[in-house]
Amino acid sequence: YDSKEFLKEIKRALKVYEDKDSWTKIMKAGMKSDFSWNSSAKKYIDLYKTMLSKNN
Repeated sequence: YDSKEFLKEIKRALKVYEDKDSWTKIMKAGMKSDFSWNSSAKKYIDLYKTMLSKNN
């Protein structure tokens, strides 16, 4: 953790937020994403299956 880098990223985020076109694109992309537990669980199951198949 570096406080100077953190502040730099906060400032960068505020600039993006002030650019309404960019902010709208980010919001729409986020709303289209699936952050459900089912989606996360499936990704973990797929990862475990991949790891198990490489060990056999």
